[in-house]
Amino acid sequence: MVVVLQAAIAGFSLEVMSSVRAYVAGEAMWSRSQKNAVYFLNLYLHSGDASQFTQYQASLAVPIGDEFARWALERDPIDVEAARIGFLQGGNHPDDVAGLIWLFRYFNRVSFLQEAIREWAATDPMLLELSVFGEVIRSEWENGPVRDASRLQFLSSRLSELNTQFTVHANRFSTVLGEGSRAIKLTLTGLNIVTAVTLILLLIWHTRRLVLQRQAFEDALHAEKERLAWQAVQPPRLRGAPAKRAGRCRGGIAGPDPARPRPIQERQRQLRAPCRRQPALPGLPPPATGSASA
Repeated sequence: MVVVLQAAIAGFSLEVMSSVRAYVAGEAMWSRSQKNAVYFLNLYLHSGDASQFTQYQASLAVPIGDEFARWALERDPIDVEAARIGFLQGGNHPDDVAGLIWLFRYFNRVSFLQEAIREWAATDPMLLELSVFGEVIRSEWENGPVRDASRLQFLSSRLSELNTQFTVHANRFSTVLGEGSRAIKLTLTGLNIVTAVTLILLLIWHTRRLVLQRQAFEDALHAEKERLAWQAVQPPRLRGAPAKRAGRCRGGIAGPDPARPRPIQERQRQLRAPCRRQPALPGLPPPATGSASA
């Protein structure tokens, strides 16, 4: 039972650490894609190159996919399939998606993960603004190049501010996840150590119990051998063997009839009782009882 518990705790620890690692990797992908989206949109603002706008859209799809996945997991009931699609759109590895969903679903009330989710959700309005920004800039380029320098300066400055705000929340998200990961590692390591020590103590106790049982069996066997050896060198009278009582009493009284079983108590009383004199046979003088009377 303890071995199964130890294996379960070890498996649980690996699953938690793997899921936390997946969130850290996902945050790195999210942050890189967000910065690329701002970068390519700023290039498109000044050049109007359609390929740069396409790269902006592809980069923006990553944080938006993660956002959709979080919304799916916050629903009641949760939409696991929508969350899976969102995390895949967010650039997460397919093998990590199940762990991402599992950790969010069952541990979203844990302090460190709750704080990380709060920082994550704080970027939703910024993503919406960045998405609207892109549509506004594209609509302006459809009407011709943006020639107003002040307008260009305003849009570029706002993009830079958005990027700074994104960076602040992304750094906080990473910091919280890092602290939580270290705390989880210490907790699970301590739990594994306690379980391992408990297992070792139980093994020692069980081994000692088996040794004591074996020693007691050997002592009993040795005592029995000594008793049998002692009986083997003693006369039958001391060994408790039944001795024949025929002729024990005067007058030729025979012992108990072996064909007639008697209770043990009765036979013992018979053996302890004094021998009774037999009545004189006809024609024979009675046995002498002492000095003759005058």
